[in-house]
Amino acid sequence: MDVKTGENENNSFDRILEIVGNDGPYQRRYNVVFGYLLLVALFMPSLNIIMALAVPEHWCYVPGREHTNYTMEEWRAVTIPKENNSQGIYTYSSCRMYNTSNYDDVTECQYGWEYDQTWYKTTAVTQENWVCAKELYVTNVFVFTKIGDFFGTFIFGQLADLIGRKPTFFITLVILFSGRVMSVFTSKYIWVFAFAALLGNLATPSVFQSPLTIAMEITKNEKRGSVQLAQALGSTGALCLMPVIFWIFKDWIPFMLITSLPCGIYFLSYKWIVESPRWLASRRKTKRCIKELEKIAKVNGTALTDEVYKILEENTPSESVTYGFMSLFSSWVLAKKTILLMNLWICLNLLYSTLVMNINNLGGNPFLNYFFQGLAELPAGLLGKYFSDKMGRRWTHRYAFLATSFCSIVMAFTINSK
Repeated sequence: MDVKTGENENNSFDRILEIVGNDGPYQRRYNVVFGYLLLVALFMPSLNIIMALAVPEHWCYVPGREHTNYTMEEWRAVTIPKENNSQGIYTYSSCRMYNTSNYDDVTECQYGWEYDQTWYKTTAVTQENWVCAKELYVTNVFVFTKIGDFFGTFIFGQLADLIGRKPTFFITLVILFSGRVMSVFTSKYIWVFAFAALLGNLATPSVFQSPLTIAMEITKNEKRGSVQLAQALGSTGALCLMPVIFWIFKDWIPFMLITSLPCGIYFLSYKWIVESPRWLASRRKTKRCIKELEKIAKVNGTALTDEVYKILEENTPSESVTYGFMSLFSSWVLAKKTILLMNLWICLNLLYSTLVMNINNLGGNPFLNYFFQGLAELPAGLLGKYFSDKMGRRWTHRYAFLATSFCSIVMAFTINSK
């Protein structure tokens, strides 16, 4: 299929959607249920593993304080040496203690650790003591999540084109839910826990994209920015709600379960979500395409006319074609744009992941830190929509990256300043 033919087919299907309704009650309901609310339900389990792996302040447990009248601070002063931490702050050591038989000698923790419970009662790290000699366990889990992101993008992106957006959505939903629930019950076995984290993140990229793609393919061009905004607002709601839940329970297990269970509700939505009629038509599944269009038309108060059937008949491809990943490099212009977009996404995800993961390292109330980090995305989403409509997507994208680069450079030079 050449480019011109593809454009003609897209224009023809746009005409079908105009007849059926491309900005009616169905689209508005879909954006609320599978845009905003779905993102609230899905964004929490996508990122809750980061909060569950928070590492609060800790120090060596030294027995004997119960036989004295020392406060905890006084006991630390006589049992724990001071040293510069990773941020260059001179404070109590996290992994070393004075030898109880010779206080001139410093040794590694001999009896376990104590943790500051000001904010967290337990996290996965404090429950399993993934600190000091095991501190790389946390880093390894994060590495596994990014491996899941990487392979999930290729696997489920291609799968959505092969079997459809709707089944791919429910497959990724099951995988995400299973991976996060599995994490709760496998923390005693670090590599099983890491695999569960990988499994959950395997689905993360596509579990958002499948319903978004359907929304884009049934909505008029002028309203597609609003579709994206609905998802942005949903993710903001999730980022603000998630730390509040952890703050209430202060225990990582109920936090993980409560933030993961809402996405399970969407298992019940199978008959309410349509498959993309545009995808069905491209795969020569005309009868099912008509059924999906009838569902949309019924809610929108319209009906399929003879023109719809005529357009479908005239534009049904002679054979079903699925374009693989390498088709993005089929021409120099397409390859150049693909490489540019990949580079932009790498930079964006690297920066975003770094910011989110390092919230645990900020001082003060970690839950408020997460809350305000999420709240900052609200004006960002609204301004992005406004400027995209006014200036276009390309210039908005350019200025957004310039602003992000400037702020990142400023943070890099000021975050450890005294």
